[in-house]
Amino acid sequence: MSHAILHAVAADIDALPVFAQVLLASRLARRATLWLAGGGHESFRGELIAACDAVERCTLGAPAVTFVPPSLPFPAGILPFIVEACARASLAAGCACQGDCASCSAQVHASLAASLESPGFNKLQGSIFLAGDLSLISWVCTELRIGHTQRLTQGVLERLTPVHPPDQVPPPHVEFDPTFGAR
Repeated sequence: MSHAILHAVAADIDALPVFAQVLLASRLARRATLWLAGGGHESFRGELIAACDAVERCTLGAPAVTFVPPSLPFPAGILPFIVEACARASLAAGCACQGDCASCSAQVHASLAASLESPGFNKLQGSIFLAGDLSLISWVCTELRIGHTQRLTQGVLERLTPVHPPDQVPPPHVEFDPTFGAR
């Protein structure tokens, strides 16, 4: 399903400036990390959020850093998607710094796909987050006249809505109810 979502917006993603694509991947990986449902994942969140912070600093001009996966053993089925999303976003940042636009775009798409597969939020939520960020980042880059290979400015980040954790995340043992309690 995530591939269908990404296929629908692939041209819009590829039309973004390279470092804006990296920012888009980082923001969705951050959302997936913040939306992890309880279950003792707090120790991993800090490391993954720090990786997203490093990627975002890279879009502004800091050197790219190598992603180091969390040192603790993480639960199978939950974090691998988010760890992959953060790793791919970091690789995308490195490719963007080297001027390899094609590899950067491929890593961005892989990062977005991994984030959308995260069990932390459902496909509709992920699609809404992706569409909202894509639209806003595209508008801001057009407004500030960011070139295709140009680094982003602080003005880009200042115009974006912040990424916050959800107000309430269901416990991991509760089955997701697509009707949100209406059944």
